[in-house]
Amino acid sequence: MSERALAEEARINSLLAWPYRASLVDEPYEVRVQGKFEPTPEQLRAAAELGRAQVALYKPETITTQTAVYVPIDDQHGALMLFDRKKDALSGNKGVLVNGVSLAKSWIQIGDQRALFIGR
Repeated sequence: MSERALAEEARINSLLAWPYRASLVDEPYEVRVQGKFEPTPEQLRAAAELGRAQVALYKPETITTQTAVYVPIDDQHGALMLFDRKKDALSGNKGVLVNGVSLAKSWIQIGDQRALFIGR
């Protein structure tokens, strides 16, 4: 086996099971949507990279939810986009404008979509 294949096998064997499960008791944080967000190609690329980085330590088959990726727009405003690990891509090419986000590693509700907000 090549050195590269051995390294990839070691990386895969070191991945963790996804530890986050939605609560059946606690309601998710309801995100107040301020409007639609159409990201630039650079923002799309950065959001996809961040989504991948946030789930990189976990076995893909154990990830059961979308994650919400924060996209900074300026010093005071931002947007959220959803990342789908099963597809290894953003869920669509649009997001929502928000004035604030919940605490890291908390469940959020954006319209009819529930996601885990891992953090900025």
